[in-house]
Amino acid sequence: MELQPRIDWTTVWNNFYNTQTSEGAGSAWYVVIHNILPTYTRLHRIHLVESEACSLCGKQDTTLHWFKECVVSKEIWERP
Repeated sequence: MELQPRIDWTTVWNNFYNTQTSEGAGSAWYVVIHNILPTYTRLHRIHLVESEACSLCGKQDTTLHWFKECVVSKEIWERP
């Protein structure tokens, strides 16, 4: 909540709990909402890795990068 103070967290959690998804999808969204996806940026912040750089492309590894910006994730999302 502190990282994203302008987000209406009540609405986010209501939407999360009221949307019917599989257990796997729900677990994935829970990790994203809580910002606990083990990106290199997060692991660097808690001193578990030396760099924030993505091991695949070298750019800063954030949640957005992990899902959308990385060359490898783009290939996955854009594959027919």
